[in-house]
Amino acid sequence: MSFSNYCENFLLDYLFTTKTIYVAYGTAATESSFTEITGNGYAREAFGAWTLTSVGVDAQEVSNDNDITFDQATGSQGTVTHIAFFDALTSGNLIATVSFAELSLSDVEVITGTILQFDAGDCICDLD
Repeated sequence: MSFSNYCENFLLDYLFTTKTIYVAYGTAATESSFTEITGNGYAREAFGAWTLTSVGVDAQEVSNDNDITFDQATGSQGTVTHIAFFDALTSGNLIATVSFAELSLSDVEVITGTILQFDAGDCICDLD
């Protein structure tokens, strides 16, 4: 079964523009799992300002309207390579993941004092 473009666009719009999404970062991801950072000042960031944008014939994506800034790292967190979107501040359900490479971002070595920030438009999610 394949969702229609209408359904994909509806789902993106509903998930990201009517709900608070919790943005996370981590060191690895697969289609169904995400290796999230733990400790050293890390916590997911609640974010509710997303824009649904047309990017082609019957294709849309959502992206963050404003910068998403995480708390300063209090210790080493490793090399961060992925972003994930959850429906809760802790635990919850994994909605989607995207690699930095897919977003044309460089991996980041998070050390003590690092403040990781995704600029407006950096966090993009689409359905295909």
